[in-house]
Amino acid sequence: MTTSDWISLCSLFIALIGVPLGYYLGCRSARHAAYNDMIDTLESITQTTFNLFLEIYTKQSVNDIKDYHLMIAYYKKIQRHCSELRTMKKIAMHNKIDNLLIEVKQIMTDKLFHANEAIKQNSLSELIVKMDELNALYTKRFY
Repeated sequence: MTTSDWISLCSLFIALIGVPLGYYLGCRSARHAAYNDMIDTLESITQTTFNLFLEIYTKQSVNDIKDYHLMIAYYKKIQRHCSELRTMKKIAMHNKIDNLLIEVKQIMTDKLFHANEAIKQNSLSELIVKMDELNALYTKRFY
């Protein structure tokens, strides 16, 4: 074999190894970017939901039912984003996420309008804790 044959053979091996490796690393970076964008969207939706909850909490009545339905719609968005994040990354804490979502819904529907004032007043702090726990379960990926 001549020198040019060795050079062409080495370039062939480099291409056979380099192209799939570059493709894998590029796809992984794109997946992480999409995953991080979904986490940012989830955080903004939880903040909007909390703001609507706070408006209803300060009014202490459901005279404007539009805010309540909008808050429930945002809760459904939170559920959808959690399920999309679950399918995007294999997350091992399915039960914890489902339980947190159930607890958030109970706070938003039952405890906010409870007849007992102590339960109603604790609902705000409980929602803050549960939303923070939910956001903390999804960590951003940078590698």
